[in-house]
Amino acid sequence: RTAAMRVFVNNVDTYVGNALCADLRRMSPDIDNKIFGTVKGKISRGKIPPSVKRIVARTVPKTVVKTVASCRLITYDLHDADLEEVEFVLKALKLTDIEQPTTLVLISSVMVWANTRKDYEEKPKGEDEEEEEEDEENPKPKVLHNCLIVACLCCC
Repeated sequence: RTAAMRVFVNNVDTYVGNALCADLRRMSPDIDNKIFGTVKGKISRGKIPPSVKRIVARTVPKTVVKTVASCRLITYDLHDADLEEVEFVLKALKLTDIEQPTTLVLISSVMVWANTRKDYEEKPKGEDEEEEEEDEENPKPKVLHNCLIVACLCCC
């Protein structure tokens, strides 16, 4: 029999949190994973899945970091997460000596990246286009860079 995996799910009382807890609780027929998580806000307005072993209070950040660091799978839904909290936890994990292989999953949507800084630069001219001059009324298109970031990281 394989040992149960410790799993952290941010905001277990949201729609995505409920779905993650349901799927991650029993990833194989003979293993019941131990799920730890937080709730959205001070008081949960959603349903906390029965598969959650313990709710971690955000009021003690040290406890949140300790619990997250003890898990092999860490999930954050960036759409419903407090981004300052995510940044705090990630910085703390970077400084923590994690003993087991850990997977961090950041779930995102297009709206999460809506505030991403956009860097534009001129589109390089090809050999054929060097002779053409830019018309003030019809400027050449610009190339958008750094607008999408991969949202799944593996840490070992």
